Amino acid sequence: MEITDEEKAQHYLSHIGYYRLSAYMYPLLSIPKEQHLFKQGVSFGKVMMLYRFDKKLRLLLFNEIEKIEVAVRCAVVNFGFWCSRVVFCLQQNQASPQHSF
Repeated sequence: MEITDEEKAQHYLSHIGYYRLSAYMYPLLSIPKEQHLFKQGVSFGKVMMLYRFDKKLRLLLFNEIEKIEVAVRCAVVNFGFWCSRVVFCLQQNQASPQHSF
């Protein structure tokens, strides 16, 4: 793997972590991957490009998932409110005294 700026690479490795970044290195390994040899032309910059792409994609997905979560919560709350009203009305009708003469 080509590392053009060792200081930057050390910074990223110490702040992001080797094990987290190693997941982005895996697709850049040559086959068989057990030998841990990189394909020709692989640089640390490519690893960081994959990391940044994944980070942006994750943020976009979580933003959309949040919208879905809020909509589902709202639907559950509204349904729960309607359902509890129906149950309350049914209980009120059953509890009312029946006049029998």
